[in-house]
Amino acid sequence: VLYKIDQFWDFPDDGNYHEIIRGEHIVSKSPSLIHQTISINILKIIFSQLKNGTPFHAPTGLFLGKENAVIPDIMVISKDNSDIMQKKGIYGVPEWIIEILSPGNSRHDLITKRDLYQRHSVEEYWVVDTETDRIYVFQNEQNYEEKIIRLEKIEFYTSKVFSIKFDLKELFKKPEV
Repeated sequence: VLYKIDQFWDFPDDGNYHEIIRGEHIVSKSPSLIHQTISINILKIIFSQLKNGTPFHAPTGLFLGKENAVIPDIMVISKDNSDIMQKKGIYGVPEWIIEILSPGNSRHDLITKRDLYQRHSVEEYWVVDTETDRIYVFQNEQNYEEKIIRLEKIEFYTSKVFSIKFDLKELFKKPEV
């Protein structure tokens, strides 16, 4: 069965994340405490510096075309692109998307979603690996060639699209559990 984005709202509210990519229904579990902490760390940094855009976080829906409905961990939309923001979610291409890896979803984020975001010309896509303290950066202008940012190699990294400077020690600060 191939799904369309209008069927996204029919999925059960069962605590899982339901997505549609190329018409395929994909289900993933709720994120872990570490995942959510890293997400909050990233959002704090973005909120402290962002001047020309609006950030959103999961479970805000992103609708790309008629057969793609996904839930990125974080996405940022410029003021010039704000017409894609609608009551039920984002209907169009944000400039910057960030996904945070969870056990079992690395293939989904590093391959499936990377391909989806590249096909729709997302300017900058980050995949944050909380286990290795790495960020995989893909940029439209670099033809989505992978650039790996490692905490052990550098202290700061600046996003290309919105010029947000990240202190990587703050970004990767994990909860004490």
